[in-house]
Amino acid sequence: MESNVAGAGRKSVSTSGAVFAIGIGLFVLVTTLAALPSTAGRPQWAWPMIGLCAAMPFAVATDPQWLRLIVAAFAVVFAARVWERTHGRAKHATASLAAFAVWWLVPAEARFPTDADEARANRKAGRRRLVRMFGKAVLVVGLVFINRATADITANPFLFAAWSMALVYAFISGIADAVTGTVMQTGVRASEAFDAPLLARSPREFWGERWNLFVTRWAFRNVFIPFGGRRSPAPATLGVFVISGLMHEYLIVACGNGFGERTGHTLVFFVLQGAAVLLLGRRKPILPRGLAVTLNLVFLIVTTPLFFRPLDAAVGYSRWWKPDRATQADGGCEMSRPRSVAMR
Repeated sequence: MESNVAGAGRKSVSTSGAVFAIGIGLFVLVTTLAALPSTAGRPQWAWPMIGLCAAMPFAVATDPQWLRLIVAAFAVVFAARVWERTHGRAKHATASLAAFAVWWLVPAEARFPTDADEARANRKAGRRRLVRMFGKAVLVVGLVFINRATADITANPFLFAAWSMALVYAFISGIADAVTGTVMQTGVRASEAFDAPLLARSPREFWGERWNLFVTRWAFRNVFIPFGGRRSPAPATLGVFVISGLMHEYLIVACGNGFGERTGHTLVFFVLQGAAVLLLGRRKPILPRGLAVTLNLVFLIVTTPLFFRPLDAAVGYSRWWKPDRATQADGGCEMSRPRSVAMR
């Protein structure tokens, strides 16, 4: 019997290794195609290459699910790069092999220095980002301890939304600071990813000027302008939020290994945000800053359960680093596994 178990284990490891090798092969293939001059400005290459990107997360095991999440996020980044490349909007990125590597692997907008003084200033600014990253890491640890001290932080949807917003912001912006700060030590200037989003006074300011500016810049060039731009702001704006919603739906489906009962909620969330942006338009804030910031945070906390509930159902981040109650009863403690893994 033990030999059967060992044989099954070896077969499982062999299968996982083969699937992972397929994932690496997909990455190498897409990267090679993106680097070829023959794919630049050729829209017919877009969807086959995006299909290859979309397949990458499924070559990664769902346990641990955080690894699947990271691969799925990079798959979206690569797909976005492919779209720009095949539609002729990334000519500057292929000026050299170094330029292509930075453009392909780093979501931030990068600019190479023109002289030694600019390179020195970029390195100094990059070190500040690395220091800032450590501060955000402390915030992430604090939020993890809050979760550990709470019986079930998901029980109250609004408390869960506020906690999730803080965690996602600190985690993603911290990673962005680490990546861009490291890249900037080469002298290259990398754009900021966030600009104090929790201080936004309106949905338009939050999404257009402060939150995940990597996506904002890409969407402006590749969705907003092609959908009509400022000549037709309503369809262009809704187009941006629908495309963003579909991209995030893909992330959740990829991480959860398929469709679930909450599929579609994320798209609804982004459509609501787009509607709010259109409703408020470009009006100048008339409320005092403190009140406007508070009202915008309330709006986000009320609506973001539509986003965070499906994400947590797929990834189970509310149970990461959470004491296992059954194990605690036996005198031990281990990281809780996501529900989808624990039920298998």
